[in-house]
Amino acid sequence: MTTQEKINSLKEEISQLEIQLEKEKNDPKLFLLELIGNELTIKIDREKYPNSVFYFKGGACLLELEKSDGTTYLWCNYSKFWNPISEKFSLGYAEIKILIKETVEEHFKMRDVTPALAAGPTPTPVEEHFKMRDVTPKGIDRRSFYFMDLE
Repeated sequence: MTTQEKINSLKEEISQLEIQLEKEKNDPKLFLLELIGNELTIKIDREKYPNSVFYFKGGACLLELEKSDGTTYLWCNYSKFWNPISEKFSLGYAEIKILIKETVEEHFKMRDVTPALAAGPTPTPVEEHFKMRDVTPKGIDRRSFYFMDLE
């Protein structure tokens, strides 16, 4: 193979990779996995929130997994988790709910997750609680999370 043939072959490969990259940018599931990332920190306080596991990215609480009455609820931070999906892909509530349910169950190896959403203040009381452990907020203000029932 000549040098020019190698260059042409590499150009074709680059072109195919660019097409693949464009497809990935427009894939809601891949976007959601990128949003979740590999750097989530799990925070648990069994005394204050006995039924919950919190997933933080940086200082922001993205997700809360709560087991209540035999149902597993996934509370999604509206501004940092739900809304970016909604804005980027112009998806409706039901579509986002299904996307989150399928992706989270697959990514975290979970079953029967019920996503939830609520809008509210930032930072949330949960974020403040875990930032300053000696401060005890009165309770979770779920207005900052969106509740999603996936059943």
